[in-house]
Amino acid sequence: MIVHPAEKEVFPIEIEPIIKQDGEQKNDCERNAAKRLCEKLKTSYPKLPILLVEDALYSNAPHLRQIVENGWKYILNVKPDSHKSLFKEFEERRQAGEIKELRRTAENGNGQYFAWAKEMSLNESAREIKVNYLWYEETNGKGEVCRWTWITNLELTAMTVEKVMKGGRARWKIENETFNTLKNQGYNERT
Repeated sequence: MIVHPAEKEVFPIEIEPIIKQDGEQKNDCERNAAKRLCEKLKTSYPKLPILLVEDALYSNAPHLRQIVENGWKYILNVKPDSHKSLFKEFEERRQAGEIKELRRTAENGNGQYFAWAKEMSLNESAREIKVNYLWYEETNGKGEVCRWTWITNLELTAMTVEKVMKGGRARWKIENETFNTLKNQGYNERT
């Protein structure tokens, strides 16, 4: 999908179904379909500057290698349970005063907290893959905190963290505007 943080609409450009491949007994998986989709994108749009925005399922070494080999940028969600060493390294850097932070108030009055670090190891088994890590918290007027975390190969600075955060959060537009519409408006029903 093509998505922009400031726009409601999303536009599909390619699909790759998760189906039973020739000679296989069971359906494929999302990661294999993503690999094929990346190959299609590279072939169909060789000059398009691609920025992939994906959920935590795709924050793995083989997929990151494919993205980087294609010369693309990425913003990928990460979660503490699946990226324990990354979160541990970030916390160690925080304790050592080796992260950058930015606190401010958003236009809607919510508190914003950005924290980031550069050149972190993706995980224990792929220490050579270095990523930039962004932690974002938003606190509403009731004191409720929402937190998001991403890895990226985009530069993280006080001037760029908001754009990267908005890019990462734009992934939900794909879920809300596309997948939910397909599921809830009858497009998934067979006739």
